[in-house]
Amino acid sequence: MRALRERGVAVEEDRQQWFWRGFGRDARAAVEAFVNCATEVAETDASDEERLAGRLDGGDLLLFESGPEHSESTRRLAAFDDTIAADAFTLSFTRQFSFEDHEGEYLCMERLGLNIWTPLDAELAAAHRETIW
Repeated sequence: MRALRERGVAVEEDRQQWFWRGFGRDARAAVEAFVNCATEVAETDASDEERLAGRLDGGDLLLFESGPEHSESTRRLAAFDDTIAADAFTLSFTRQFSFEDHEGEYLCMERLGLNIWTPLDAELAAAHRETIW
């Protein structure tokens, strides 16, 4: 949130949907903030009860997805937020962290994500869906 606010992006918390919402005009600044956060080295304090799983073990991953959405999940979001079209083109950026205990047993996973929806037009509807880990 700090990275967004430093770039002048106004966001509000949506506690019912468990995410923060901003305006489309701030999409470029939001992507820049996400990229900045995604390039920071993830670390946990040695005294913590949990630690980040090794990078090669999927402890810190980046995911990019894009494509036309005609999904039920997008329609459900559109039902709560009239700024999201039921059929939209989605850009999704996710950084996923896996945590383990000091014996190496899996504990949990946390995610930091940025989703950008834009109304679907003919050109975007023809685009292929992409998923890159």
